[in-house]
Amino acid sequence: MGFLNAAFDAEAQLEEGDFSRWFALETEEGWEANALYRLYRSCLIKTRRMRSQDLSLAGWRYGLTCISVEEKDEGEIRALFQEDSVRTFALAPEIAAGSRELHWMTLISTTDGWKLKEYLGEQDLSNAMAEDYARRKKVMEKTGPVNREQLTSLLQTMEAEYLAQALEDVKIFEEGLVQRNTQTECWEGPDPDCPYIREKALDYARAWAWGGAAVLRSPDWPDYEAYGGDCQNFVSQCLLAGGIPMDWQGGFQWKWFGHTPNLWQEARGRSPAWSGVREFYAYCAGNSGSGLAARTDIPLGGLLPGDVVQFSALENWRHSALVTGEILDADGVRKDLLVASHCPDRENWPLSAYGYSRVRGIHIRGWNQ
Repeated sequence: MGFLNAAFDAEAQLEEGDFSRWFALETEEGWEANALYRLYRSCLIKTRRMRSQDLSLAGWRYGLTCISVEEKDEGEIRALFQEDSVRTFALAPEIAAGSRELHWMTLISTTDGWKLKEYLGEQDLSNAMAEDYARRKKVMEKTGPVNREQLTSLLQTMEAEYLAQALEDVKIFEEGLVQRNTQTECWEGPDPDCPYIREKALDYARAWAWGGAAVLRSPDWPDYEAYGGDCQNFVSQCLLAGGIPMDWQGGFQWKWFGHTPNLWQEARGRSPAWSGVREFYAYCAGNSGSGLAARTDIPLGGLLPGDVVQFSALENWRHSALVTGEILDADGVRKDLLVASHCPDRENWPLSAYGYSRVRGIHIRGWNQ
């Protein structure tokens, strides 16, 4: 709780913070875990500072639930915690943004109290950066052992690369956000055969996005949280609730009738586009004829509640969310969009508050018979 209190305090002030006191720096694992967490926090906070929106916190509260504990013979404790929080961001203090995130921790007892030997969070960027770091470190190790100085240099390179890309992405993000006149060109063209019932999709998203301490998952669908994430599976459920039927015809398919992957033109199995972020984008971009009709790579100014946004970290598109609302200033200019998602589970979450800097929009137009 001390670790999370410090994290929320720093986030509230848009400060990176120093979390080294919570890690067992005398161990290689603890030193590495601290260095990776510092990288994540630095990129998250610096990306938020780049934006014109005020993403400091006007208030926050959270609850912490211990999901599992395993005591190891060597005195280590491995634990999984669930954090359920509500933040109010300064850009819209009247809106409560809910979030559920998981924290995997390995703790060891030291002369200075319990410390983190290993840590992995479900936050934006955290997993993506840990994966990229592990990949680059493995390449370095092919030429021999690496020391802390070399790893520090690697982490600095990763941060510089990410922030340079973020600076470019944020400019595109903010230009697209206020271009409301792009809506006409986003929507033009012949109407699909059947409409997308946006309010029903939004009702579903609000019912199943986030439930505080309760983990909300519809009993009618599988949960892919343990299999790479449930985000696109949740978005697909929302679109289905909005009247978009499953599509198992042609080379592009979007369906779920069971766990087993299946691209035969039949009402059986699962197509990758149902639960895969990149695969769903490919379906939206390539599908013609029957099934979902969508426009990809839409400026944010052209998106409506019920549309889809996808996020990229380090050139890897890895997260999907459903647009559920917008934040306007006193003059009616769009300041931000609100989204709902799974993994992490979020409701009323400002789009600009994500650590991911690159965003692409998918406008759902309806479907063809």
